[in-house]
Amino acid sequence: SALTQALADWSWFHGRTGEALSLYRALINQGSYAEQEGGLSDSRQPTPIPAILFEPRDTALISREIERYDITAVVNKRGLLKDIDIKPVDPDRTSLRSRGVRHLKSLRFSPALDQEGEPQDGTISLRMAIIE
Repeated sequence: SALTQALADWSWFHGRTGEALSLYRALINQGSYAEQEGGLSDSRQPTPIPAILFEPRDTALISREIERYDITAVVNKRGLLKDIDIKPVDPDRTSLRSRGVRHLKSLRFSPALDQEGEPQDGTISLRMAIIE
């Protein structure tokens, strides 16, 4: 199931939406796709592709400038962000905000899927560290 998930995400990222949706639907039918961090869900929520970009890292080891932002946005049916709301964790540190917005707009997200495996708009919330 993890391999099918990875192949579906790879296909989605590279614009092979028909193939990706077929794989996502197979995961939904297996019941392995409805699990979310907060328990079971009726639909699959969007996630960044590749997810490695958002894995926690030990920022104490980084000696350059770091700014953290809380982000909420809508992921459209194609996996792109819209209605991005980016708020600094420390309001006095916002010099890298525009760099963060540009980066977010360049990312692709897996789609939010309904119970039938059809893409739909979905919301995300995450924290991002921007390093200069």
